Amino acid sequence: MEDLSRDQAMRILVDGEFAHLGVVSNGEPYVTPISYVVLDDALAFRTGPGRRMDAIRANPRVSVVTTDYDSASGGWRSAMMWGTASIIENSDRKQEAVDALLKKYRDIIGSPLSFSAFEPLAGFTFVVCVSMDEVTGRTSGGGFSPTLRPGRL
Repeated sequence: MEDLSRDQAMRILVDGEFAHLGVVSNGEPYVTPISYVVLDDALAFRTGPGRRMDAIRANPRVSVVTTDYDSASGGWRSAMMWGTASIIENSDRKQEAVDALLKKYRDIIGSPLSFSAFEPLAGFTFVVCVSMDEVTGRTSGGGFSPTLRPGRL
């Protein structure tokens, strides 16, 4: 494996389609997938009440990882970040995050002109912002055949 620069890891975070958020819940690791967007030097996502929010409230230190995987070659690049999560209370910042999420995922969400009702905030009570205190990255690297790359079964 090879280390990536912070800039390379940031590019993976910005371009990533989804990530996994790691929190500590009831004294043990709890990891869930998230749709997210990078705003300035922070990561934002929407969520509702439940175990994830309870864990963030109890211990706001979190980690996030996203991976760019090439199924043709078996190569991968991952970006990892650690930071402090907080609920966005400022309505302008909250709207900025929601707008950015809707823009990033507009092709997945579908058209607001479709036959079903379009409710972008339905079911998501909170918008959470995670500071990017540390960002690192790794790649499967070169020098290995696709079947021998670390991290590949």
